[in-house]
Amino acid sequence: SPEERKTFLDQCLQGAGGNLPVLSEEDREKVFRVTGSNPLRIRKTVSYLQHGGTVEALEKPQFIRRLVPASLKLFSPQSLKCLLALSLFPYGADSEALAEVSGFGEEEINEALDPLGGFVDVCNRDTMNSAPRFILADEGTGYGLHQIHKEDAEFKKMKEFWYLYFEKRAADVGFCWDNLEKLRQLDFPGMAKTLR
Repeated sequence: SPEERKTFLDQCLQGAGGNLPVLSEEDREKVFRVTGSNPLRIRKTVSYLQHGGTVEALEKPQFIRRLVPASLKLFSPQSLKCLLALSLFPYGADSEALAEVSGFGEEEINEALDPLGGFVDVCNRDTMNSAPRFILADEGTGYGLHQIHKEDAEFKKMKEFWYLYFEKRAADVGFCWDNLEKLRQLDFPGMAKTLR
């Protein structure tokens, strides 16, 4: 909860002693965003600040790489590409959406997802369509992947496919940009929040 993460950050800051910069509310929000409110990552971030790191550097790829699990390097390029595609869907996506955005076929997506057990949760939609929906288990990993890969040509192409995917879905219900209420007709978790 927001209260628990605030309390945890306060405890870490107090335990670190006096070598820390004073964190504004905006700085604290940056810590939570970068770490995904993960306790271990919050501790690492406080330690970084304690040893001379700056709040401004928290969102730079050099720092983000420290927080993204090293085990990601062990995955195949296909699985990493699948994770990147999934990071574009903070509220989850089915294999059809992931296939369209990543450029894989649905079978390739399922093979790429298979080894990602600890990083991806599986849940079903709350509708009559019970197709499995995949979501990153840790939003900090998604944020980190974005920051590290945001200038990669392949990731930029994925983002284009992501926009096209939503445009297609929106066209299916006669969506028009000045009427966000029509988003309710779309069977896609968090679509309105994602697009906003």
